[in-house]
Formats: sequence, structure tokens, C-alpha cells
Amino acid sequence: NTSTPSDKLCSFITGLTLLHPGTLLVVDCNQRTLKEIDVATNTVTSQLSLTSRPLDITLLPGDQAAVTLLDEKRIQFISTKGRLSCLGSISVSGQCYGIGSVGYNLVVSYKHPGKVEIMEYTGRVINTITTDNSGHNLFSYPRYITVGREKSGEMIYVSDCGTKTITKLSVKGEILGTYKHTNWSDINGLTCVGEGQVLVCNSDGDTVDVVSDDGQDIVTLLDSTHGIVRPRALCYCPAQATLYVNLNDSGKPIWVFKLSKTS
Repeated sequence: NTSTPSDKLCSFITGLTLLHPGTLLVVDCNQRTLKEIDVATNTVTSQLSLTSRPLDITLLPGDQAAVTLLDEKRIQFISTKGRLSCLGSISVSGQCYGIGSVGYNLVVSYKHPGKVEIMEYTGRVINTITTDNSGHNLFSYPRYITVGREKSGEMIYVSDCGTKTITKLSVKGEILGTYKHTNWSDINGLTCVGEGQVLVCNSDGDTVDVVSDDGQDIVTLLDSTHGIVRPRALCYCPAQATLYVNLNDSGKPIWVFKLSKTS
């Protein structure tokens, strides 16, 4: 349940992340709010109004988070200690959508033109990724970003609903791979779950898919038989083997699934 008495519109969740096991931070684009949700009691325990539509969120060190404000071309920093509160903000070079963090840097995606930037918290851009190794445009409409730790170090994954691909980048912005699947259409949120595996929301296909073996193996984990309807964003709690999936069109914004390993 993501609704509160102060909501004026139906919830439209565009981003979520795990603050602690059993506690979610949820971006409600329609309400222009960030909500903290206690999963055990199914209640919103803290809510923070923002100045415009938020799109995505990432956790930062030191009990902080960062939220993209697409219309204002700005990133808002949030204190997650106690009740949610606004800290400072930085202006960025365009309409920012997805956001992730690696070390003490941010990774941000933009629309029109599609690009990904790696920047310091101050907003100083370290690297801009726009083209592939052949000089062609790499992105059409990059949306969500996730960062995962693998044997060779931390890796950045970017979903693109325009090209229907996932791009794998090094923390220096080097292009390490591009993943495609014939069934993908309007792919959105993604999250790393360990061992080089990535879960991705295939929104138009009504599935959550597992990508592994550097994109060579792509299988469906959840589909309409599990109640999946246009999944948008997701996050994973390894401590509880729990997957949270946002389904705005289902009438129940966030669904909770228990996962188990199979041989």
C-alpha cells in the first residue's frame, strides 16, 4: 500500500529502493512525493513533498539518497535519517531520469538526447557516454540504472526503452556489452541480484526477466500468471530473498515475492 490520506491522485510509482530490510523508499511521481514504507505493517511511515515530479532514486552513503527531478533538470539530495528531509540539490545538463551510485559518484541517464553521465556529488561531470565503440549513438531513451558488484568489480547497467536493450558499462564508462531479447519491449527498471545476474522489467511484455551469462541467457522469472502487469521498477532484498515489483496498472502498486534458488 503506497497511498496516504493527503494523496490527491492515484499513486504512480516510478522508482523504489530498499532502505533497510523490510523498509522501502518509494518515488510517487503523481503526488510529487517520496514515501517510506514499512512492509511488515503495510503503512507509509514518512512522506516528503518535492518541488516537481520525481522519477528515480538511489541510496548514498551517510544515510542519504538522491532523487531525479526531470522537469527541473535537478537532482535532490535527501536525508533518510529519522523522518525524510531535503538537503541540498545540484543542477544537471538535461532532463534526468534514472540514477544510480558507484562509490562516491552518481550515474545519471538523460532523455533528448539520450546519454549517461558519471558525476561527482557536486555535479562535476567525470564522464559522458553517448556513442558506442563504432561512434554510433548508443542510447535512444535510457531510463533506469543499477550498479552491481561482480568478481571483476562494480558494473553499471542501463536499460533503454527506445533501443530495447541493456548496456553494461564499467565504472569508468567503458562499454562492456549490449544485451537484447526478441521479447523485450519498453524495458524499464532493473536490479542486480548477485553472481552477474540482472532482473529487468519488460513492461509491455508483462514479465520480469533474468539476464545472466553476459546477456547470453535471458529467461522469464515472473509473468502474468504471477499477476505481473506492466512492471515498472523493482528492488531486491538479499537478506530476506525478497523481490519488490512495482505494478502501477494492477491497482496494487507494489507486489512482494519470495525467491528461492533452483539448480
